[in-house]
Amino acid sequence: SEKICIGFIGLGLIGGSIAKTLRKVHPEYKLMAYCRTKATIEEAIQEGVIDIALEERDDRFADCDYIFLCAPVSTNISYLPFVKGIAKPGCIITDVGSVKGEIHQAVETLGMTIATVSAFVDLVQSLKAIPMVLTYEEHDYITAGVSHLPHIVAATLVNALASLDTPEEQMKTVAAGGFKDITRIASSSPEVWQQICLSNQKQLSNVLDSYIRLLVQAKYLVDNKKGHELYNMFENSREYRNSMEDSSYGPTKK
Repeated sequence: SEKICIGFIGLGLIGGSIAKTLRKVHPEYKLMAYCRTKATIEEAIQEGVIDIALEERDDRFADCDYIFLCAPVSTNISYLPFVKGIAKPGCIITDVGSVKGEIHQAVETLGMTIATVSAFVDLVQSLKAIPMVLTYEEHDYITAGVSHLPHIVAATLVNALASLDTPEEQMKTVAAGGFKDITRIASSSPEVWQQICLSNQKQLSNVLDSYIRLLVQAKYLVDNKKGHELYNMFENSREYRNSMEDSSYGPTKK
């Protein structure tokens, strides 16, 4: 039988790590990719992760059994008509975008909805990832809370420190330890996060409302020296965080 062939459009952090995992788990698959940044694709070929570098709208995408769209959401959407025109029957087209609502609507408009979820779930499981089958609304609500809100929190936290700092930048000097840990994600790509905020606006606005209420509540507890409630706030967050499973090592160490 023909080798399974997988194409990538975009090879950033997520696309790149999917490609590396595929290469490890399914060394016999043929992996091809187009990437805006030449250096990225050259490196992926040198490392043996990608077999073939493709041009932007390459005819060879027609050979793919799977096509992963791994560019920013609006770029992924702009590739849909090309992919629709070139994909062979039975090719599964998927995207790693952090927001699904807009691309889902574009997919429906183009008549590209596919009923082959089970084959894709099998591939995802083979990579030791956990498949969750969700509607796009559920997906966007969950990522708004778990991913998009924390990025806004990290960015505003860093900006708060920058504006509160002394002329000698003493806060910045002291921030090297714990503060850097909790704001690590503030170093992410501004372009990606700008896009995500614009395309997940409704869900993000709702979770921000809830978060702002909690901040206002925390200020009230501080202003009124509510010791018991402050203790509960920290205790509850500690318990909930400790109950989360560590991604790869089973339950978190207490």
